[in-house]
Amino acid sequence: MLDFAKFTKYSKPGPRYTSYPTALEFSDAYAYDEYIKKLESQDESRPLSLYFHLPFCKNACYFCGCSVVFTSKEEKMLRYIEYLKRELEILSKHLNCKREVIQMHFGGGTPTFFSAPQLKIIIDEIKSYFPNFIPNAEISCEIDPRHIDEDQMRVMSEAGFNRVSFGIQDFNEQVQVAVHRVQPYSITKDAMDLARKYNMVSVNVDLIYGLPYQTLGTFKETLTLALTLNPDRFAVFNYAHVPWLKKTMRKIDETTLPEPDEKLAIMQYTIDFLTS
Repeated sequence: MLDFAKFTKYSKPGPRYTSYPTALEFSDAYAYDEYIKKLESQDESRPLSLYFHLPFCKNACYFCGCSVVFTSKEEKMLRYIEYLKRELEILSKHLNCKREVIQMHFGGGTPTFFSAPQLKIIIDEIKSYFPNFIPNAEISCEIDPRHIDEDQMRVMSEAGFNRVSFGIQDFNEQVQVAVHRVQPYSITKDAMDLARKYNMVSVNVDLIYGLPYQTLGTFKETLTLALTLNPDRFAVFNYAHVPWLKKTMRKIDETTLPEPDEKLAIMQYTIDFLTS
């Protein structure tokens, strides 16, 4: 059992360690020459893991802490593809791209905001520079179930993608409206069915606790519904409310956020529910 008293005692804002180095460590002080030097000093005996950030979203999800560009303009996305091509060209001059690739991940934003033909251009361009993917490489993509169709899933499957991660966060309609992400169960179920049809061997679903209007009772319902999708993996995150860093979070009514005790009860129940 968790010691709720200690958790409650330390319930105050603190550093977020969702990656290392943390986002706040990135700055213009890290110069281009240092980047090139780092690329050229790589141990060539080590395999490569590749990450591509496809940052575009149509609308803001108020809980999101990611680096995102909100747009519906096609030209911005096309320009980004051209920048990716230029970045790959730079990499190829300073990095041995013939090394084995064991992992590749598309994150966002909403990678599947790009159309199927655009995704194919991106993937083909990457593989033209990095041709040596091992046969069972882990190749994954984060997907918003509201923005995925069969053509996109087919392109990814044919390119060797074998893992996807679906953002759910919460199935309760009141919660969804409050965070500006209305996503009915049926849409998520359709996306899950597509993933299985196109042989995604590992499907993750993301949930968040600590969102507006959430209670232990409503989150129990979300967990039960999520389990009917039969995902291979759950990622269950604590919502970090940092409106001084993320302007979209200012749209959330702080009086509707669950108290620390309620959040801890949700976390404890989630652990017990999934492990049982």
